[in-house]
Amino acid sequence: MLPKTDADASAHADALVKDYPHDPRAHFYRALALMDKDMPGAERELRKALAEKDVLEVEFKPEFEVEIATYLAQTLVTEGRPDEARLAAKPYCHRGAGGAVPEDLHTLGLCNGQ
Repeated sequence: MLPKTDADASAHADALVKDYPHDPRAHFYRALALMDKDMPGAERELRKALAEKDVLEVEFKPEFEVEIATYLAQTLVTEGRPDEARLAAKPYCHRGAGGAVPEDLHTLGLCNGQ
């Protein structure tokens, strides 16, 4: 069962990852729960979510993968790793409407030629 609120997602993130280890949403929820207290842990969970390529491509809209990548890029920026953030963002820089830079990635300024 999917959490209905952010608080619910945070409270049940560990159980969701345990019960659904290949569901990118579970890793995304766990990453969100870790953001304020464990940035390296959040980064690991976001990378795990993105690693579930087959599930992301078949079960979700492309925007969800872009959202996960944007959170990863933001996490890397926050950790003081802008070069890695640019590398993480690069595959998603033209996945917005009509091949444009998605709005959230545009805000981060990580895509060349914005």
